[in-house]
Amino acid sequence: MKEIFAKRRRKYYEQCLKYLRYVFNDHFMLFLLIMIAALSVQYAQFLQHNTLNWLIRALIVLIVSVVALVPGKVATFMEAADSTFLLAKEEVLKKELSTALARSMIFPTVIILVLAVITSPAVKFQVWMLIIWIIILLILKFILYVAKLSSFQLDGNLNWEGLIHYEEIRQTGILKIFALFTNVKGIESRAKRRKYLDFLLPKSGESTFSFLYLRTFLRSGEYFTLSLRLLVLSVIVIFFVHNIWAVLLVLAIIDYLLIFQLLSLKKSYEYQTMVRIYPVTEAQKLQALKQLLQKIVVFFTLIQLIFMVPIFWLSWQILILLPIACLLGWFYPNYRLKRSR
Repeated sequence: MKEIFAKRRRKYYEQCLKYLRYVFNDHFMLFLLIMIAALSVQYAQFLQHNTLNWLIRALIVLIVSVVALVPGKVATFMEAADSTFLLAKEEVLKKELSTALARSMIFPTVIILVLAVITSPAVKFQVWMLIIWIIILLILKFILYVAKLSSFQLDGNLNWEGLIHYEEIRQTGILKIFALFTNVKGIESRAKRRKYLDFLLPKSGESTFSFLYLRTFLRSGEYFTLSLRLLVLSVIVIFFVHNIWAVLLVLAIIDYLLIFQLLSLKKSYEYQTMVRIYPVTEAQKLQALKQLLQKIVVFFTLIQLIFMVPIFWLSWQILILLPIACLLGWFYPNYRLKRSR
């Protein structure tokens, strides 16, 4: 039994390591370093002028505690066939689940340590208070894990289907994160009609691929949600980073990452044979994609300006966002699409 689950863990970790090479690519690492540097400077300045009262500090501790307890699930590595082939080994499997629980505490422990250590200067915790806080969070996380595994047992018998479904959800959630950066085996992109966005779809007067690319963007499980996350992230940066140059740099990187990911829209209909019979040239397809990317960049830029003007309204540097938008919305897609021909 131990050898079976050890083999599954090894195979899963190898798969994750393979995808991590695509997640932590040069672009993302650059973005991450800039974000960490900008936030570190802002946090250091905040600590120098920290005048939070005890009520605000208690609220921060509560929020951080809740956030720290969210990440992480028990990695059971159960598979669909286990309900048949391992049914006779149920008692042995229970011991393996206990080992899996202990092993699964590693990730949340790291998260709790990092969040607690970063937050402690802001809430003015002494070392002994920090240690007690960390211990309490670890105990609570362990209790949550035990309660979760206990929910899969009824009268001493395992709920095999529940355990298998729980593990499928856990692994799928992690793979979906990797799917934001590269194609992931076993993850299928599902289209979802968002009726509240149907008014954006052209009724007539637009080229065939202008309609198809826009519909794919609005209804895809990847492109739309990714764009929404990046937009929210850009707004958060505007609010919490008070250095205008740092904000502009991070916004430029966010917009670049957006266009970099959306350029893959070009391949969204290549696998559909019937699309090839449309009387549409390759140049018209590329033009339709460029126009969509330009509209998205313009929308992003307008939202960013709406939030930047009240905060940096005396800073002329806000206008730099306009040439950045032109560069990423017009010149960069032309350059990439020409190279991909």
